[in-house]
Amino acid sequence: MELSKEQIDVAIGWWAKVIQDPKFDNGDSSMAGGMGLMLAEMTKTNVTDKQLQIFANRLRSLLTSDDSIEREGLNCDYGPCEILRVAMDEACIPLTQAPWKTNMNLRDGKVKVSYGYAAPLLQLYPVI
Repeated sequence: MELSKEQIDVAIGWWAKVIQDPKFDNGDSSMAGGMGLMLAEMTKTNVTDKQLQIFANRLRSLLTSDDSIEREGLNCDYGPCEILRVAMDEACIPLTQAPWKTNMNLRDGKVKVSYGYAAPLLQLYPVI
């Protein structure tokens, strides 16, 4: 099944916003986890409007041409999935801008996302 324009627009808008100021939540409240979070925060960079436009255009192209997207979604563990990586690389956005432990599902005409470790799955589209 093909993704709708609305699903694609919502997904792109959400990722474009999040890579500007990613959350690094891996659920580790230990000292080592705190140090990892601090180091990740130090890698954040400013993402320009031009980079965001390139990212959005490339991501749109990938979402409309990849049949696996409904099965696999878009996700980041400590780095982005292949589709996000390609779009970020093309836009020269450092992969360290990818939020940790984030999963987006694009199935059954819906867009749902879990943003951070053990975060609930929230429906972004259609709005309920």
